[in-house]
Amino acid sequence: MRSSLISVIAVSLLIPSGTLLGAEAMAKPSAVAVPPALKHVELGVGGVLNGQLVDTAGNPVVAVTLSVISGDTEIKITTNRNGRFSVGHLKGGLCVIKVDDASYGCRLWHHGTAPPNAIDSIAMVQEGDVARGQHNFPPRKRLHRLTTERCGALFLAGLTGTALALALTQDAS
Repeated sequence: MRSSLISVIAVSLLIPSGTLLGAEAMAKPSAVAVPPALKHVELGVGGVLNGQLVDTAGNPVVAVTLSVISGDTEIKITTNRNGRFSVGHLKGGLCVIKVDDASYGCRLWHHGTAPPNAIDSIAMVQEGDVARGQHNFPPRKRLHRLTTERCGALFLAGLTGTALALALTQDAS
């Protein structure tokens, strides 16, 4: 019994880790962080930037203070009852709009000089509190993750090594 257990453990240690990962985990390309593309926004006459702040359901976010930073200038503005805001006397160039802890970047263009794909106002989504990485997988999905993902392969290798060490320890005594 003990020798068959040791044989099974020894063979499982020789299996390539790609086999333990499963085909679906091997087929996934690695995620590469791509910086967000700046939106091109055409200013209105007089350097006016128009925008709207909505929540994830598309409802306007009312009475929230935004910071619009363009060059050396920072202007604070509050959204109205429709979640809209308007800032005047801006110049073309890079612009950052800060809402709470989030920042949105855009490239401002003088009226009549924007590229064809430019928009005339900016819409932003306020995500609110976001909890990331707190998954509550049902037991079956946990088992699936343990047998298909890289951390699962390491777990199985550790479990196999522990079983082998215990079997060898008992043989020695």
